[in-house]
Amino acid sequence: MKDADTKKADKYFHAKANYEAAQQCIVGSTVAKIISDLREWNDGYRNIHEKGYTREFSEKDILEDQKANNEGRELGRKYPTKPPYEVLEHLKPNGLPKRYQKRW
Repeated sequence: MKDADTKKADKYFHAKANYEAAQQCIVGSTVAKIISDLREWNDGYRNIHEKGYTREFSEKDILEDQKANNEGRELGRKYPTKPPYEVLEHLKPNGLPKRYQKRW
């Protein structure tokens, strides 16, 4: 995600990672949820204690990330054979380099 250096790409990458994991099987979807939850818990701590963000800003960011995570998992289960760049087009930020748009 950092490598893409694209503003507003965060939610796309959250959804894409969860989408791809959910396409693997129910185990992939479950593991993606666990990792996403742990990541957001860690981000919440770091946002406040290391980055100096307000609690309100941190909570808003975490809720938006979790929404993208959930959407990615739901769509990945719904479309187990479609590539993410087709299904997640609505989350793709302008200017996202092509190498981050296609997996297959």
